[in-house]
Amino acid sequence: MPLLAGILLLLPLTFWGCIRSIASFDFNQRIGGHIERAASAGTVGTAIMELETVLKVAKEKKLTEGSTAVFSAFATPDEDVGFWYENLEDSLGRLKAVPISATPSERAVVLLALRGTLLTGGEDPEPRVPPGISIHPRNSPFGAGLAICGVLALLGLCLLTVAWDDRKN
Repeated sequence: MPLLAGILLLLPLTFWGCIRSIASFDFNQRIGGHIERAASAGTVGTAIMELETVLKVAKEKKLTEGSTAVFSAFATPDEDVGFWYENLEDSLGRLKAVPISATPSERAVVLLALRGTLLTGGEDPEPRVPPGISIHPRNSPFGAGLAICGVLALLGLCLLTVAWDDRKN
């Protein structure tokens, strides 16, 4: 009986992990990938198209304001969704302001600045997004769910240890 109960108590954490992974995958498919494409665009027109897609999906998913912090009292500036969204809108505005008569070097400067705004630095740059944005605005419920699932998983592991000890004896 402890063996079955232990396994059952591990299932909520597994389920939580699956839901979190699906949300992350969905965000990367619908927004993150388009941010990367905008950042690596070779033309201003392509970058505009990609950023418009990002902003459209962000609006649909209500990723325009708030914070990704689990506890709002401990929110940090990097978790500010409104700031992130405004940066995307400002970047799109700067791209649209590039005149048709701009020289290739002027366009390259704008695209390089866009890349710096949209991607993190380093060897393997990633989209610059607030941490936990894939589950925004449900970060607090996800945090509470993780805490509950973690406690259940610990209890499950204790029961599995008891079942293992019983089997050895």
